[in-house]
Amino acid sequence: MIRRRRLVFGTLAPLLLVFLYFGISYANYMLKPTSETFTERSAEWVRDDVPFGNWIIDTAEHYTASTPRKGGPGLTRLPSVGLSAARPLAKDTKRSSYTPPPIKPVFAKPLPGEGVWHRAGPSVGGGPPVLVTTYRPSTEYPPSSPTSCGSTTPAPTSPTIPGRYEPPSAVDRGPMMVPVDQRNRLLATFNGGFTHVDTITARQSTGTPTSR
Repeated sequence: MIRRRRLVFGTLAPLLLVFLYFGISYANYMLKPTSETFTERSAEWVRDDVPFGNWIIDTAEHYTASTPRKGGPGLTRLPSVGLSAARPLAKDTKRSSYTPPPIKPVFAKPLPGEGVWHRAGPSVGGGPPVLVTTYRPSTEYPPSSPTSCGSTTPAPTSPTIPGRYEPPSAVDRGPMMVPVDQRNRLLATFNGGFTHVDTITARQSTGTPTSR
């Protein structure tokens, strides 16, 4: 009888510890302030803290998410981003050491301005610090919304405002907003983005240094 109890305890104890660990992890994750729904937040917890979490969520979404229909009429024009194309980017970047190449359109007949970079504001240090462009990412879904993206140039910029939880090693973040006394220096901001660990993985895979 004693041997059986020890066997049962030896089997259940590790399971209880694992359950307790993930229970505490889930509770801490869900109690943090967020604008995500309960389902969205739970899925992000699985991605971040559960082994093979990305694979689990990707597989679940593959079988449950509604996939948009392929084909259909395409867009006839792209939304306007950045400053007017009538003010050529080349005139603003004579002293800039780097300008990203245009994004190559995936459609045989690109729309006007597709993948072409435009400056998003006044020049700083001889060049525009932030560039933006818009393009259609997939030929399978022509009616889908175009993708907008941005790029920073070697003008004197300083990405110092952290996210609510990222990077995880950041010091005191203060209020979850750009401080009022710093807004006159603000060039661009965005909601979302890659997590810190995904950024490190991407840089390592491309050979880009992981620190500045």
